[in-house]
Amino acid sequence: MPVGRSPQPRLPRITGAQAMIAGRWGILVLAGMLASLALHAPGNDVHSGQNSSLTAPYLSVRGNHLVGRNGNIITLTGVNRSGAEYACAEGWGIWDGPTDTNWAVEAMTGWHINAVRIPLNEDCWLGINGVKPAYARGNYRSAIADYVTRLEEHGITPVLNLHFSAPGKTVPDDQVPMADEDHSPAFWRSLATYFRNDHRIIFDLFNEPYPDWNRDSSAAWSCVLHGGTCPGVGCRAAGMQQLVNVVRAAGATQPLMIGGPQYAGDVDHWLRYEAHDPLHQLIASIHIYEPNWGHRATADHAGIRRSQPLPRRCRWWRARSAPRIALPVR
Repeated sequence: MPVGRSPQPRLPRITGAQAMIAGRWGILVLAGMLASLALHAPGNDVHSGQNSSLTAPYLSVRGNHLVGRNGNIITLTGVNRSGAEYACAEGWGIWDGPTDTNWAVEAMTGWHINAVRIPLNEDCWLGINGVKPAYARGNYRSAIADYVTRLEEHGITPVLNLHFSAPGKTVPDDQVPMADEDHSPAFWRSLATYFRNDHRIIFDLFNEPYPDWNRDSSAAWSCVLHGGTCPGVGCRAAGMQQLVNVVRAAGATQPLMIGGPQYAGDVDHWLRYEAHDPLHQLIASIHIYEPNWGHRATADHAGIRRSQPLPRRCRWWRARSAPRIALPVR
């Protein structure tokens, strides 16, 4: 019988969930809500990220911080822009709402955010399984790249997230426990190649793992890291190590976010099951929901304050519509 949180219901189209992200030895923050888009030439294979008008910072992981090009510490506080993960799969668009002007992005900057997470659909990016051509492959990629550029021009860091995935001929339109080996590596190979020259973005390798029937177990953590045949997963899974390898083989050096089991709600064993990145650019991702399905939505529940040596000392940070969470720093 499943234990832990009950399976997550389909979230509203624009969410208010918070995600907290951690540097290799520490944790930074992202919150969830909404955002918007813009323009790029269709058919380009690579997004340069070299436009002179871009003001979002170059990013890398150093110690327990995200830092800019000059080593200045960057703390991300942001929102989630839903739409690109489901509209294309459902056959009626790419975005949910207008995204072809600056006004929504400018409104977000008024909230003092500096990051926007963009959930993506692997079949729409790859143009497979009968997704309508108007919303797939070149058109889809251009729409994502246009929005990435618009955000960067306003000083906002885009976080590109594999949100919906499915094996075989199934067009993904909902959450699943793990990335699939059929298409997820191909998605990341293509996307990492497309954006490999843009160092103002972060890659979030998979939205919210929940293998082993949503348990915080060694089987779940092993599945997250190694993939393969896993309990509670209806297909052969792509593990985080495989996806890290694919991204690095594509020549992309950007920071990579990796979440743990229970809808990215646990980091208690994150260091034990840490993927190997030769560039040491990993970010431990944690999503803390309110009211967290009956659990106390705290850092203690997620295991943050218990994990060693991840936390050294903690300060507290409160986000819009989010519970109070620990932000370990060294």
